[in-house]
Amino acid sequence: MKRKWLAWCAALIILAAPQAVAAQGKPVDSPGDFRVAVINYPILTRKALIFKDAAKQVGAYRIAFQEAVKAADGEVRRVNEELGRKRAILAPDAYAAERRKYEEQVAQLNANVKERERALREIEQRAEETVNNAVKQVVDEFANEFNVALIMRSEMTAFYASSLDITNLIVERLDKVAPTAKLPEASSATGSR
Repeated sequence: MKRKWLAWCAALIILAAPQAVAAQGKPVDSPGDFRVAVINYPILTRKALIFKDAAKQVGAYRIAFQEAVKAADGEVRRVNEELGRKRAILAPDAYAAERRKYEEQVAQLNANVKERERALREIEQRAEETVNNAVKQVVDEFANEFNVALIMRSEMTAFYASSLDITNLIVERLDKVAPTAKLPEASSATGSR
């Protein structure tokens, strides 16, 4: 059943793509003009400079985030130890007031950590969008230049001839067009000061 479905999808793509390309203003004279290419995305992500740069920048954000969390954790521990020492000295009412201050401080620190987590997720998402947009731009330009009607990820195919693989060409073009990912600085994104 699954094979029949895949066969129908492949047939539909092969039959519909020439009309789709022709509708875009690129004439397809015969079925032999239908061009297909394949990109090995895992190799693309390992080789292209923009992926390496984005990973390096996100790593710096993550380190800044971890340092900020570690500092907040140390502050909570210090205040808790101080509160423990005060328990024996203070009157119950005074101790209760100190305890409330401590709980407010912990709540504020937790809120700061959550905000930094949100900022880190946002940076990760922005990095992914930046990289994907650059890849899409390069792939679109390649498809237009060589009149390629269909470019698929290699993971989406059961088999393909190695002559269809354009991964290295895309890596070369991507490295020329966008060798780096432009993301904000780590300190501003994670809220560390």
